Amino acid sequence: MITRADYRQPRGAALAETAAAPLTVPGLLERWSHELPDRPALLAPDGDLTWRELSGAVERRARDLIALNVGAGDVVGLQSPNTRHAVVDHLALARCGAVTAMIHRPYPDPEVARLARLVDARFVLRDGQVLGEPPRASGTAAAPPAPDDPLAVFFTSGTEGPTPKACLHSHTGLLGNALAVARDMHLEPTDSLCTASAFTHLFGYLALHLSLVSGAPQVLMERFSPDNLVRVTSRASGPVLFAVPAHLYDLMGAPSALSAMAGRLKEIRSAGAYLPPTLVDRVARRLGAPVVAHWGMSEIGAGLHTRRGDPPEAACETVGRPVGESRVLIVDQGRVIREPGRTGELLFRGPSLFLGYYGDPDATDAAYADVDGLPWLRTGDLAAWSPEGLVRFRGRVKDIVNRGGMKVSAQEVEAAVATLPVVRHAALLAVPDPRLGERGLLVVSLRAGGALTLDEVRRHLDQQGIAKFKWPEALEVLPELPLTATGKVAKGQLRTAMGLAGRDPCRTRAAE
Repeated sequence: MITRADYRQPRGAALAETAAAPLTVPGLLERWSHELPDRPALLAPDGDLTWRELSGAVERRARDLIALNVGAGDVVGLQSPNTRHAVVDHLALARCGAVTAMIHRPYPDPEVARLARLVDARFVLRDGQVLGEPPRASGTAAAPPAPDDPLAVFFTSGTEGPTPKACLHSHTGLLGNALAVARDMHLEPTDSLCTASAFTHLFGYLALHLSLVSGAPQVLMERFSPDNLVRVTSRASGPVLFAVPAHLYDLMGAPSALSAMAGRLKEIRSAGAYLPPTLVDRVARRLGAPVVAHWGMSEIGAGLHTRRGDPPEAACETVGRPVGESRVLIVDQGRVIREPGRTGELLFRGPSLFLGYYGDPDATDAAYADVDGLPWLRTGDLAAWSPEGLVRFRGRVKDIVNRGGMKVSAQEVEAAVATLPVVRHAALLAVPDPRLGERGLLVVSLRAGGALTLDEVRRHLDQQGIAKFKWPEALEVLPELPLTATGKVAKGQLRTAMGLAGRDPCRTRAAE
């Protein structure tokens, strides 16, 4: 069982100068069921639900869960695609005061069991069904949660290692974060939201909570495809699409869907990977919708985003400004950086910060840095200010190639390589070198029929304005790169699979 008292630490009590809005899931459901009872809450292929009908479905499901002895503070895993089951189960767990542990749908049963054990989950719900043997029934009533009570657990992505951390968030933290985003994007109940990302991802979860804080209906799409997007949004008003760049590439490659969606989207919000300028330009021209870039973390939720009124290149070159009343610093060796262009570590402070890592208070304390007597979350990301005061993402602190004392950001090189049409996924790895300390090894997977040489990569980087000392000195082409459930390259797995410690870093080999 998790309670807010478990995570009420002095360090966490002053993380923001202003508190987040005092919101809860049951409170918002009650609001819209009274204010907008007959307006749609869910637009779904298997039947729409009004706000009154959704509230009723959640209450009935909550009674089922209470009969399974689910109560305040209990953790229950949820592994479902974007269906009515997923929405109703999550909202019903919140109604019981329980905590939803979001588990990505692709994970196999052993991984699901491991994550469930990590957070002491009572059981896991998959597609509305209890996995394994149902728990003992009791039928004890559950009191509605308070705003500071825990609402959900999200697992870190695991790009650098095999063991994720479990990030615990409260009702008011997550819903207040969504409310701040809704205000920034001027979201109205007459709009609608559709996410190609799963609700078990923080980006998709944000889209779900945006419905709760705004009254705008959620358009359910169980599995993304360009044709599915056309179908599910056909009855939606002013839809806002949440999609990662891979979804947008798929949409650009589907002429009939492009034609059907042209002029229909209010805006497109993207996160999770670099947005190449060519992609943003094509999306804007073909769909007539502005593209907004998001940056966030499992510990933060939505941290920064560009705005609709920003220049189009902002979504490619920056991750925008902090959401709502949140704040960021960029620091290098303890010094706060204010001038544009200089890279340092990004620190974050705001009402959406997590309560802590489940069961690991030492790791929670270690996640913060003290600046002028205030605690700031160390994001582990590198960033720099743009001349306009926007934040430019520069990769991970640990994702650096130290070549003879010259620091090379892997993300900068990977982003430039990603603009090559033949490249599907790219990762720049640091490999040992007796003279320079480290050299850069570029590992890529290619699109069907593609071919690539190291000389072609270097010529492309030269054209992109990447300094020569940052160019990779070896290229490895593989059929596939290991990915996390969020679609990022799992570099820890990649390093292990390639056995880098005992190999010649300057060897170039093509995939067979």
